[in-house]
Amino acid sequence: MVKVRIFYMFDEKDHKDVELSRMPCLGERILIGSLLLEVNRVCHWAEVDEDGIVGDVRALPVEP
Repeated sequence: MVKVRIFYMFDEKDHKDVELSRMPCLGERILIGSLLLEVNRVCHWAEVDEDGIVGDVRALPVEP
């Protein structure tokens, strides 16, 4: 499991730290609670931060 920070809107405040089995890929859809997101950017960090997060992902909500 890896800890990832997911930014899911255009505001930097709209993010969640989640544990996933792996880093998601571009174009992949992920479900966080009831929010379906499509990944449009992935950034692996050079070092793990103090919270254990290995990278961040930008994703946009998908219309049902």
